[in-house]
Amino acid sequence: PHVAAMSDGSDGPESLGVAHINQHGKDFFGGVLSCSWMENKGRILRSTRNYQPGEVILVESPLHIVQEQDKSAAFKKLQKLCKDFEDDFDYEPLWYWCAVQSLTPDQLKGAKAEGCTGATPDVQRNLLLLHHEEVREASSAAKILARELAPRADPIIIERL
Repeated sequence: PHVAAMSDGSDGPESLGVAHINQHGKDFFGGVLSCSWMENKGRILRSTRNYQPGEVILVESPLHIVQEQDKSAAFKKLQKLCKDFEDDFDYEPLWYWCAVQSLTPDQLKGAKAEGCTGATPDVQRNLLLLHHEEVREASSAAKILARELAPRADPIIIERL
């Protein structure tokens, strides 16, 4: 979405997740970093205290782990879609599998193949906060995945993931 001009150091528009990031930092890391938004830079992180060289600031586990699942009917279907529509799928199947496995259980209801486990809404929200360019239109690959694998999923969300 287009971001209106804001003063330096603000939370920016809610969609940028600055308040959410700061709350996460307080809840899990004692607020050692502060996130804010600057018009010409976007989201920035600043330390809330001084650190010694080599001092660990924070340690965080991976947000979401996805791997190929050769025995999964859904993964097999995705691999077939990548072959059948090779002009639409620019990346390896694992790339798209990560997006599909980042959909929520509600978005995966009615999936056309078994084996999609998905992510919690909180994990998906955090994934969607990761940096990427603005998505205005779903790719043909995202539309195919929604139509052929996860019909309740918005192709734009698949594209963003």
